[in-house]
Amino acid sequence: MSVGFSRDRWTEYIRKKVAKGDYSAIVITQENDVWAENRYGKTIADGEAGVDDTKVIQKALDSLTPNRTWKEKVVLKGSFEIKTTIEIPSYTVLDLTQAKLKLVQDGIDLIYSKGLDTSKVDDSPAIEYVDIIGGTIDGNRSNLTSAASLIVLKAKHSKVINVTLKEVEGVAIYFLQSEDCKALFNTVDGCNHGAIVFDRGCKKCLAFRNTVMNTYGEELAGPGIYVANEDQAKPNYSIEIIANTIVNAGQSAIHLGYDSYYCKVFVNTVDSPTDHGVRIDQGLGCIISKNHFLNIPNYKNAVRVEGDSRDIDIARNYCHSDGPGATGIYLVSTVDYINIIRNNLRNWAGTKISIESGGNPNGKIKGNIGYTTENSGTATFSGDGSTTQFKIAHGLVSTPSKVLVTPMSEDASGDFYVTADNTYIYINYKTAPPSGTDNVKVSWYAEI
Repeated sequence: MSVGFSRDRWTEYIRKKVAKGDYSAIVITQENDVWAENRYGKTIADGEAGVDDTKVIQKALDSLTPNRTWKEKVVLKGSFEIKTTIEIPSYTVLDLTQAKLKLVQDGIDLIYSKGLDTSKVDDSPAIEYVDIIGGTIDGNRSNLTSAASLIVLKAKHSKVINVTLKEVEGVAIYFLQSEDCKALFNTVDGCNHGAIVFDRGCKKCLAFRNTVMNTYGEELAGPGIYVANEDQAKPNYSIEIIANTIVNAGQSAIHLGYDSYYCKVFVNTVDSPTDHGVRIDQGLGCIISKNHFLNIPNYKNAVRVEGDSRDIDIARNYCHSDGPGATGIYLVSTVDYINIIRNNLRNWAGTKISIESGGNPNGKIKGNIGYTTENSGTATFSGDGSTTQFKIAHGLVSTPSKVLVTPMSEDASGDFYVTADNTYIYINYKTAPPSGTDNVKVSWYAEI
């Protein structure tokens, strides 16, 4: 398309595609040239395409108004090869909608918070009000040997929106000690160390409607969406993971790591992870609800809760696995106050729910399809004047701890007591009911 276009004509063509006054700077590649201009057409920087791309992009970002408290936009148009890290400052919109960025240098991250030093995270400033929008970023992992991430932000009130990230050697989108940051509508395909990560002290952040595929690598597999706490340095609070699709995760599809507090995992679709659907290492006050867990592998779990996790609600999830050795919802012995309510485990081939000995003494398990923990009904027997014990199949997964039997006929109202085992409720009369046809009728309720 660029054949026959002069630089001036190409710039004019791009300007027509971008609303007038909609940017503060624009960076363009055409054939062998790369250049940046401000909104008035004044050249900010130029160079050789494929050689000076990063330098020109950085100069465009550095040309924005210093110490501003309003957003200014830099638009990229064309294909760019990134050889040094791009540092993005506060109050910036980086519009990649018409751009393709390719990482070509080992050992660097592609886009970084300006001033961030990961060796001194606590002392590094957080940028604010940054939006990275659209486009494609190629991590080029088949040609690079050292782990590198594509977007690394220590930020507040910032968003990564509708970006396609592929073949990532490190993390695709990495929020570090960030607050009120969002990853929205992004696609990650092929990622070695995790697709979307919230790490060490993130608060009130959101991953929404992202599509994550193939988070695996030759040496180190990664989770799909990971709430991390490296070295157990700082808890993460109120991270919401909502309506994402995660397919072929190399580890757990969603991993709430150590000290994940008040997180919500809602309405996600998880398909064919290598490990678990959701893994919680040590959570507090988290909710896992209305997710679809499909094709969970043998010997793995749809939801696994570990550590000293407390006050976790696991509710209304659909769980599917054909693996006879897989367990739908698994709790280790150290967890407590875990409520497992109204999940659909009907199509789970293996063990539906398993709790290690001593685990979850104060939790509730109730209303789950395919794992009956409460049941009720009526039963009718015919007395013969000598039989003193009648049994009812309760259909529960284990021996009930609570049983209520109520006589519904005169001949059933004699003096009796009730016992139960894994299969039956036993009504034991001290005096046998009289002979009759269907003359002993009771209603019953049983609960584990």
